[in-house]
Amino acid sequence: MSLFKSEKEKTGISKFMSYILRHNQGKFGIVLDEKGYTPIEALLRVLQEQKAEESGDRANPRITGEYPEEIVATSSRKSFGFQSGISGNFFE
Repeated sequence: MSLFKSEKEKTGISKFMSYILRHNQGKFGIVLDEKGYTPIEALLRVLQEQKAEESGDRANPRITGEYPEEIVATSSRKSFGFQSGISGNFFE
């Protein structure tokens, strides 16, 4: 069972993740390491802020680490990936 309300919601979040990570990291305060990874917490912060702004519900943005994980696991394009490390999980 998907965490997303619809395929459209999943696609929208995936596209927004691409926009953040590939094209506009600085605008959102995302810092990529030399291999192109950022801490998952940084990405989640941006996704949660965006979702809260869209829904008007800042108390319950409804985005957890499971959302990007599902996108990675189910995407045929393999645009994103996870890497576990000593200092936490990273997202590319």
